[in-house]
Amino acid sequence: MARHPHMTSASLVRNSTRIIVLLFVLFTIIVHTPSAFAQTCSCGGPPLLGSLESLPGSAGNLQLGITYDFRSISDLVSFTTKLDDETRSRDSRAILLQAEYSLTDRFTLALSSPFVRQNRTILSEIGNGENLRTKGFGDIMALAKYSLIPQSIFSKQSVAVGLGIKLPTGESELRNNSLLLSADMQTGTGSVDYILWAATSRIISRNSSLNIFASSLYRINGNNDRFGSENENYKFGNEFRLVTGTSFQLVSNFIQSISLKYRHSQADKFADLPLASSGGQWFDLESGVSTNVLQNIGLNMTALIPVYRQIEGTQFSTSYAVSFSLFYNLNLKGSVHEQL
Repeated sequence: MARHPHMTSASLVRNSTRIIVLLFVLFTIIVHTPSAFAQTCSCGGPPLLGSLESLPGSAGNLQLGITYDFRSISDLVSFTTKLDDETRSRDSRAILLQAEYSLTDRFTLALSSPFVRQNRTILSEIGNGENLRTKGFGDIMALAKYSLIPQSIFSKQSVAVGLGIKLPTGESELRNNSLLLSADMQTGTGSVDYILWAATSRIISRNSSLNIFASSLYRINGNNDRFGSENENYKFGNEFRLVTGTSFQLVSNFIQSISLKYRHSQADKFADLPLASSGGQWFDLESGVSTNVLQNIGLNMTALIPVYRQIEGTQFSTSYAVSFSLFYNLNLKGSVHEQL
């Protein structure tokens, strides 16, 4: 009997090695650029999950990805009013390395590991300003996703739920001249956080690839005893995110997406007491384009602008954001199985 393998083990190893080297090179180049990266804070930071917000894939599907996220966080907002203040600015960039593997058609495991750097500049009329930068690896996040209604060629609807955990692998006690930096300038939160996640997608028209989607996430944040006392713990406010939008094919091999993002954050707490000028609600509009640059390699580009903000007190908020993601997809089940 003749055998027709989809891909030999040797070619599988070669392809996997190439993409791992590519991701490593991209990661190394961006990490050593003299720019600023950022950690999630009450004013809004890089994505919590990145590609991990996607629905589970088919059994044996492995996806490796690297996401570069740039955010200008220079809008000074008081409640709903943007203030005219050019003496302060903040910008951030984040690199997220991601891996996702579908054990079955219903059960998928996902992992995200970020590197973050961030910059904060304060100008002064007398010439004495401040330029503060922090950098380092952030908190690792893992998510287990289960498909209640799996994706298939026979079903237009897909529904999935998930549970996740964020581990405090980033720094939460960085100092400047022996002074402990504020929590939003740390590369990690210093706390164990828990994630509740759900997502759905429905194909409206197969001929035009029109699709509507929605996802929600609730993050339950733990305490960080970075001040050395259990009575002086710091806690980021619990956070809820909701994304809804549509995607469709513009031209051959290009998929356009438009989504509205909502985020609600409770006030941060210090020593179990709410902090002023923390927490609020944000509505953002995001547009993206996806395409395949090679057979198994996809590129995704997005741009985000704020639509409405209702903030507690006075805080810095995102002015705009852009991201670029490179994904490598490989079906290990199909690659190692041979047909007789």
